[in-house]
Amino acid sequence: MKVVKGKGLGRKLGFPTINLGKQRFKSGVFVVKVEMEGKKYWGAMHVSEEGDTEIHLLNYKGNAYGKEVKVEVGEKIRETRKFNSLENLRDQIALDVDLVRQQLATCR
Repeated sequence: MKVVKGKGLGRKLGFPTINLGKQRFKSGVFVVKVEMEGKKYWGAMHVSEEGDTEIHLLNYKGNAYGKEVKVEVGEKIRETRKFNSLENLRDQIALDVDLVRQQLATCR
């Protein structure tokens, strides 16, 4: 899959994402392992009901536009849902990322 340019909302909220466009993953938020340029990263993936797919990678800094990635989907964290404010969305993303970090800590 190739990383494409998104709307930049994740970056605005403090959680930059790599965007994969429309994919055939089930909707929801998942723990994922991503391989990019020979390196592996863990992250939280959100897939909308329409298939729009974005991943916040833990410990990744850089520009991933145009890069090829392989995604291994792990445990589902929660269903997708609408939020009544960007602040509520940001708070939920922070909880999702914390949950991913906790799950990784118990696996090591």
